[in-house]
Amino acid sequence: VANLIPRFYDVTGGSITVDGYEVRDVTTESLRSQIGIVPQETVLFSATVRENIRYGRLDATDAEIEAAAKSANAHRLMLGHFSARYEDENLLLNEAKAIFENTILAQERLRIAL
Repeated sequence: VANLIPRFYDVTGGSITVDGYEVRDVTTESLRSQIGIVPQETVLFSATVRENIRYGRLDATDAEIEAAAKSANAHRLMLGHFSARYEDENLLLNEAKAIFENTILAQERLRIAL
């Protein structure tokens, strides 16, 4: 089912609807722009927090990145665990891996990945 909703595969019988709309009647671009998929195994890139958040939408403005972080409760995480800002080049996530693994729960890592 998880692959049918974003139309990675089309249904062969029956239908899949989202908010009353048949997914086959909506463009895949429109449909996928409204869906966020977060795997159980979180992947964070060797980049700043801002760049990791921006990965989901490359043309996002700084204000949109901060709004996304706030909606995923990652903004409080940044303020609580790090004194750094989103764009701080000194806080590359691979360099902070030990901090993430030892002090930040997997659930909190998911917030940044969202």
